Amino acid sequence: MAHYLLFDLMDRLEAQPRALPLRADVARVAQADLDRLSHAEAADPLLKLEVAAGLQRLAREQASMDHPNLHQPDAARDNLKRAAEIAAGLKGSAAQQLLAHIRLDQANLADTFDNDPPAAEAFLRQGRALLTTGGGGDAILRVYYQIAEARLRGWQGRYADEAAAAAAALAAAGSLPGQAGAKLRAAAAELEAEGAYYAGHLPQAETQYRAQMRELVAAHQLAPDDVYALGLLGRARWNLATTLEQEKRFVEAAPLLEQARMESQAVTEFDPADAEARRRLRIVDNAYAQNLAFRGRTDQALAILYAHAADDERQWRAHPNEPLRLHDYALSMAMIGEALANARRWRDGCRADANALGLFGRLQHMGRLTQWDIGQNIDTLNKRRAKSCPGR
Repeated sequence: MAHYLLFDLMDRLEAQPRALPLRADVARVAQADLDRLSHAEAADPLLKLEVAAGLQRLAREQASMDHPNLHQPDAARDNLKRAAEIAAGLKGSAAQQLLAHIRLDQANLADTFDNDPPAAEAFLRQGRALLTTGGGGDAILRVYYQIAEARLRGWQGRYADEAAAAAAALAAAGSLPGQAGAKLRAAAAELEAEGAYYAGHLPQAETQYRAQMRELVAAHQLAPDDVYALGLLGRARWNLATTLEQEKRFVEAAPLLEQARMESQAVTEFDPADAEARRRLRIVDNAYAQNLAFRGRTDQALAILYAHAADDERQWRAHPNEPLRLHDYALSMAMIGEALANARRWRDGCRADANALGLFGRLQHMGRLTQWDIGQNIDTLNKRRAKSCPGR
């Protein structure tokens, strides 16, 4: 039953609007069935392999940033751990490939939800060893590994390594067909661009962000009813727009952000219960507000930024042990500080920046402050305060 629920019914539900509450119910039923089967000592190896695959798929539904998810990272973490234990006890190439995929999922969860690069590195290393001894895995799994490695290198502040791993993924994904191939190439192009962006190579970043956008336009054309592909396209426009802004091309960036807002809003309206869709809309909205501030419309920008910061604070206080929520709130306060500094509202800007630094300090106390935060966000805040807040 769990296989039908997760690999058939869940796919169909994802294509239906406002289906997240029903998907949560399906996940609960599947969880109960998989829990029962996973503790059946006499289960044959093929059934155990199917249970491990089901637990992995359930975890994807519960918490995966590249997939519409239920935002249940604790449950996803437990299911991936149990899936790995089952797969590790099985023989054969299929079990080894599944275990490698599970390790990569664990690495991505540690990266995205937990802000925990050391844990992600350990899972990535295990996945790489399994792929090496297992003949490299299939083409999609190899690309998935390279994308996971690139993402982690970015969190570690190793931007040249991020770009190199992403370029390898992009080359390996070049011949993969269909929408899945286009989405993988887009993910690789995004990470290659990100590595260039943070290394200060803006023209190269712009080129690769445009490549990401082309791939996602193609992905959306291949499946026009896939609203989540539309959301990824909005993210690509946001990436490109914020890169253009680094070159003071604010007017050129504005229509990209307006289009990204519409696309992100469409995903949120498709399923208002989707927490990740709402989060991405806030991110795009904040970037749109920054663009308004850069063009002198400070009060309009601040109204948006303060509203989203208040929402981020509520989310963090409701989930104080989730680093992602705290990180979002810290970034929101940093954006407010930037808008106020650009408007020469020093006192309020200094207060916002101090708040942001305090929130990053909380992440550090949790042991979840990444090198990317230290080298980019905190460095920017400290430089801005040194310039704008002497004696304040």
